[in-house]
Amino acid sequence: MLAMPAAKGLFHKAIVQSQQCLATRNTLAAGEQRGVTFAQSVGCTDAATVVNCLRAAWPGKLVANQANYLGNSKVGGSLLPKSFSDAFADGTWNKVPVLTGTTRSENRLTETALVGITAQGYVDTIKREYGDKAERVLAAYPLSRFNSPWDAITQVHTDAGRGRRALLVDTAINTPETVGVDDLKTVVRHLLSHNDDGTERADPVDFDVAITHRHGDHTGKVPQMADRTVYYPDLDWGPTAMPNWVPVRHDGGSTTNGSSGRTVSAIDLGGRRIDIVALYGHTPGSTGYLDAESLMLATGDAIGSAYVWAHFASATTSTYAATLRNLRRELRPLQGLSLLPAHFYQIKQFGRGAPPINGRPLGLEYLDDMIRAAEGALDGSILADPYHEIGREAVWISGGSARMVYSLTNLYPGGPTGGNGDLRQFHGSAFRRAIPPIRSSTTRTRS
Repeated sequence: MLAMPAAKGLFHKAIVQSQQCLATRNTLAAGEQRGVTFAQSVGCTDAATVVNCLRAAWPGKLVANQANYLGNSKVGGSLLPKSFSDAFADGTWNKVPVLTGTTRSENRLTETALVGITAQGYVDTIKREYGDKAERVLAAYPLSRFNSPWDAITQVHTDAGRGRRALLVDTAINTPETVGVDDLKTVVRHLLSHNDDGTERADPVDFDVAITHRHGDHTGKVPQMADRTVYYPDLDWGPTAMPNWVPVRHDGGSTTNGSSGRTVSAIDLGGRRIDIVALYGHTPGSTGYLDAESLMLATGDAIGSAYVWAHFASATTSTYAATLRNLRRELRPLQGLSLLPAHFYQIKQFGRGAPPINGRPLGLEYLDDMIRAAEGALDGSILADPYHEIGREAVWISGGSARMVYSLTNLYPGGPTGGNGDLRQFHGSAFRRAIPPIRSSTTRTRS
């Protein structure tokens, strides 16, 4: 109401409770599309009867599909033409006295992943988040005041009113740079504090970091991020782990990594939720970061990147295929989802005619093609081609617009069959003088 022109003069004071006025809002168009998706997910597909259909729908079905519903206010149209942050910045909000606050210890509800944090983990977290002000925070919130370190850290975060943050996915290879001029942290902060036209933003945000997998071309600049939270795949954890790393895993289960003893299954960026997605195959812990509201999934090298390298000892083809199938089921309601792989311009190769800046981002159709490639490798319905860059045991295969590299010795756990394969299935590769371009279908079967 503070940003609604039609509400002007209808109230003289406002109370904002448990809400961040400056949080990012979705557009009306995005909300309407997600509304259609939600209705379809519960079986209401006829636009003429959708309202009555939703009213009659079984409550259990509505609850089971609530992840497909896009809550909160939507920006666009005459009712809410601009977000409150924009209205506040340009002075067009309905100016009345405002009282804002949160419930005491409110972050106990949103930070369950920190349950089990140790006393030392509490101290490390405060030092990481508050830098040279950490000692003052620790003095104001001593552990002796609380029943547990978790009570302490969630109270600090509640009182601080942790606001919006951005998320940097991966940190590239460790190339030479000048600190304070062109280093990654300086560049990202500049982007987040400026509009597209170069003017300074009225409400700049800071950022945390999320890593998709352990390879050095994705983690090279992690050491310079010691002053912020780095979300790191639990199954890719290594001996170089820093105190500011937080282990992530899609199931949010227990772990021996990190300071809390538990993994994080979702990231709260202050009004925006990022879900952790299992993409095991490229590495044991390859992880995706899903922004369901904005219909974006950052995949690292696990999907896309022109062609997936899944020939490593940890990248068993059968496991990768199962991961892709599970992912496709989870993403089914998110029509229009964009897959954002690493090595951006490499997706120009093969079936991708142009990079997203000129064409369109990868979508669920690409995931379907990747599943087709992996399953074709397993059941022998698609012949692979030699991939000489790796070695004689590596081949690559196409499921249409998607291509993956895999090893003939690592189709199943334990080797070529490992007791898990079907010996009646044929697996092989074709030998040609040249590799033809990908067409709409390159599947060939052999009985």
